[in-house]
Amino acid sequence: MFLEAITEGFRLTHRNLQLVYLRIVLILINIAVFFLFIVMPLFGVIQGWGMDISEPGRFLNHLLHDPLGLISNYLWSLLLFLLSFIIYLFFVTILYLYYLSGSLGILVNSALDPSCCFSLSSFFAQARKNFMNLIWLTSIIGIFFLTLIVIFFITAFVAGGGMHARGMGFFENFLASFLSYFVSIFGFLFLIILVVVMAYSIVAAVAEGGDVISALKKAIAFLIDKPSAFLFYLVLLSGIILASAAVFLFEISVSTASDGNFAAALLTAFLNLFLHSYIMVVMWACLVVFYVRAFGRKSVPLTYDI
Repeated sequence: MFLEAITEGFRLTHRNLQLVYLRIVLILINIAVFFLFIVMPLFGVIQGWGMDISEPGRFLNHLLHDPLGLISNYLWSLLLFLLSFIIYLFFVTILYLYYLSGSLGILVNSALDPSCCFSLSSFFAQARKNFMNLIWLTSIIGIFFLTLIVIFFITAFVAGGGMHARGMGFFENFLASFLSYFVSIFGFLFLIILVVVMAYSIVAAVAEGGDVISALKKAIAFLIDKPSAFLFYLVLLSGIILASAAVFLFEISVSTASDGNFAAALLTAFLNLFLHSYIMVVMWACLVVFYVRAFGRKSVPLTYDI
């Protein structure tokens, strides 16, 4: 079933290859917004600080006579940069979730009916339909994830560092180390489970509809009923890592062979962008196909009139 789902995922991607192009546009917008909200404010902050620090006598005099004013100047610069960073994260997250809402809607419809293919009108319709569900779903899982990280850090510190600090004997140190490793391994495994649940709950929210809680329940019930779904996601993840590593090595080899040629470097960058976007669309297409077929809703075979 794994090979069939992956093969059909590639076919599904090829039938909707425009989603790859849209993802490239999304990345280019992300780069432009990054320069606008991160690089330019950071350059302004560094330049402003450099003008003061380049004059150490004036800087020291200002620090001794008016420390609050100096801190206030730096504080406002940092706050403005922090604000622009938050705006950047918010904009990029909203943009990506909007793209994911539309693309998953297209993939689900095309998996159920191969005659349904990509169009801009259907993409925006699916994005409007699924966007709010994905916003709430990722927000809930994100808050849960951050809470777990805090709990694991506190537990690891109490179990490991706290006992080491007391200067106990060999057995106590061994027990502390064991507990620290156990918490770390357990946290890593739980993180993988949480990522898998999040991926399938996103697919369930788009494929099944309904509210966020029902999507989470359906995803958890699906994983309990089909434990192979965990292995399938790990296989996909391993394939993505290997493919990304191959693309990275290809980019390095081409860059080395081109010997700093600008046209070759630009062509390699766009090819790298296309391949990474293609890999991510294939991943979601495979998950959609696996989820749909697990419920017995196989896609209608393509027929041609002769």
